[in-house]
Amino acid sequence: MREQWCLIRAMTQTDMQTQDSPFALFGGAAAVAQLTRRLYQIMDEDPAAARIRAMHGDDLQAVAVHVASFLTGWLGGPRDYFEDPARPCIRSAHRPFDIGPEDRDAWMACMRKALAEHEDLDPSLKAAFDTAIYRLADGLRQR
Repeated sequence: MREQWCLIRAMTQTDMQTQDSPFALFGGAAAVAQLTRRLYQIMDEDPAAARIRAMHGDDLQAVAVHVASFLTGWLGGPRDYFEDPARPCIRSAHRPFDIGPEDRDAWMACMRKALAEHEDLDPSLKAAFDTAIYRLADGLRQR
């Protein structure tokens, strides 16, 4: 798993920002920001996500901005999140939380609802994103 994180960090901006990158296919920064805003809106409203919601503090807008920045770089867009020395590694940022499989599943349920609302995305892109983001979320579990 550590090798995957290192590989993501090692990719350069020029390697990743192509017309057929997942970021470009997703619709760019505006689409990623919209997805993350909706993700956290769903989390805030869904009683089934109460435990995972409580881990995010009061300001979900700030969390959505950080996650959008992470996803932008992760999908192949501008790598501002990864190049900011003040930003912790995504694993380090989640280490203080008691994240278990039920939390991963609650977060994924919110993400899947938000993703489903992006009707303009190619179904194969959605499926690939779902698989990749699930692996990422699973890697953030502490138990």
